[in-house]
Amino acid sequence: MKKWYEQTYPYIGALSGTAIYYSYVYWHIDLEIKGEQFTSLLNMSIALSAISLGFIGTVIGAFLAITNSTIMEKIYKNKADEDFMRYILESLVWGGLLFVGSTGFLLVPLEKNVSVPLIWIVFWLFIFMTSTLCSYRIVQILFVLLYTVNKETKYKFMSKSIPVKKHKSSQFKKPEYKNNPYDD
Repeated sequence: MKKWYEQTYPYIGALSGTAIYYSYVYWHIDLEIKGEQFTSLLNMSIALSAISLGFIGTVIGAFLAITNSTIMEKIYKNKADEDFMRYILESLVWGGLLFVGSTGFLLVPLEKNVSVPLIWIVFWLFIFMTSTLCSYRIVQILFVLLYTVNKETKYKFMSKSIPVKKHKSSQFKKPEYKNNPYDD
């Protein structure tokens, strides 16, 4: 059940969010987006997708750097590497679609105070939400990996008795200042 949810929640979340937006607009709630607002949203989504794509590139580099670690052995043993690689690929594809789609929409001349067609907004919103949720899924998995590595490293160091020299706070003398207004 958990794996099914993990694989599908970006798409379910994006469909749900898009459907909620569409239903609000359909029932005549004023959520129209004007041309100038849509252009701002497109510029913002281009910046976010570029950041997301750069982050995913960094994740790939970090993933390659830990190929011989014990955490990777556990990932291979649980056959989670295929899912993780598919999630990275999905995030790259949706981030690229968001970047290309937003750039394509920017090429269409829009007037400032004219409402953008609803189908454009719904299409853009679905791609934006899917890209965001796919990237969030990668962050969530990396947090679990980081937590596991931290726990293993902490266990490894705590099990060894490493002599640590304790310092006394009295070894350090407090500097004395004349006429210090902050002294009691």
